[in-house]
Amino acid sequence: MLATQQRRVHEAVVMKVLGATRARIAGIFAWEFRGLGARHRDCRPGRRHAGAYLVVQRLMGLDWIFLPMVAVGVALGAMALTLAFGLAGTLAALRQRPLALLRNE
Repeated sequence: MLATQQRRVHEAVVMKVLGATRARIAGIFAWEFRGLGARHRDCRPGRRHAGAYLVVQRLMGLDWIFLPMVAVGVALGAMALTLAFGLAGTLAALRQRPLALLRNE
């Protein structure tokens, strides 16, 4: 799932040669980053809340109140940011000309 940028460009070029459109390739990469964002969202929420509790209660000396809607909003925001930055990073892969890359292999 965590492909390097060079690998992502190569995959996009191969998909273009096989006839995939830019929208189709962007959709494939979007699914990859949605999965990555969902993994970040679902990764040990109890541990995150315990860390927040320790920082707020012990280090700051403040009262800690769990707000589930805020937690859900932050998790969905992180997922959306992962998707947005991931797709922004794949724009170079979508702009790459197949002939230029395949000629160098």
